[in-house]
Amino acid sequence: MLHVTPLGAALRGLVSGLAGSAAQDAFFALTRPITPGQPEGAFEPPEAQQTEEQATETVARRVVEGLAARGPLPPDAKRVGGRIVHYAFGGGWGVVYGLTRESARGLDRPTGAAAFGAGVWAVSDNGLLPLFNLAGGPRRYPLRNHAYAVAAHLVYGLAVCGVYGALRPVGAREPRRSALGGVGVGLMGLAALLPGGVGKAARVARGVDAARRAFASAV
Repeated sequence: MLHVTPLGAALRGLVSGLAGSAAQDAFFALTRPITPGQPEGAFEPPEAQQTEEQATETVARRVVEGLAARGPLPPDAKRVGGRIVHYAFGGGWGVVYGLTRESARGLDRPTGAAAFGAGVWAVSDNGLLPLFNLAGGPRRYPLRNHAYAVAAHLVYGLAVCGVYGALRPVGAREPRRSALGGVGVGLMGLAALLPGGVGKAARVARGVDAARRAFASAV
């Protein structure tokens, strides 16, 4: 039986993540007429340039002008840099998917792919973006904005899963452990962000533990 190496999983994951980013771009293009706007007062950018930038463009500008001490970055180059950041971020999460896919069961299924996409949303949109002053905190956005972002990340997760499955060697050994534990950690972290988060996180933990036992008995 074939064994998938960590390097092979990472490379396939990288390609799958890039494909997932492209699928997300297609989702954004198709749903542009119904894209929710930025709620007034949800985010007060610390830099004046951010009022005219996408979050990925802000990252590109900070890297070029701050980290590399180059620039200033012209608008056209900033847009290109934003695209590079978008695909690099998607590719990086694809590597995470590939390594996790070969370490835990369940991520090869649509439910696992959807959970992965939701996890990327929870960590990125609700954690990393506010942390680096690229967006407001999760409680400052209405449900409509969160629902749209989740949908975009579900598309990403499903595309990553599909492409990775197509690239994976036929007959390769499947992992033995369930991915439910890792998914549960992500869900508990998300629940903790909500009002009454400690109680919600505890309920999520109990639900995940029950699902893990049921899954183990079924297989």
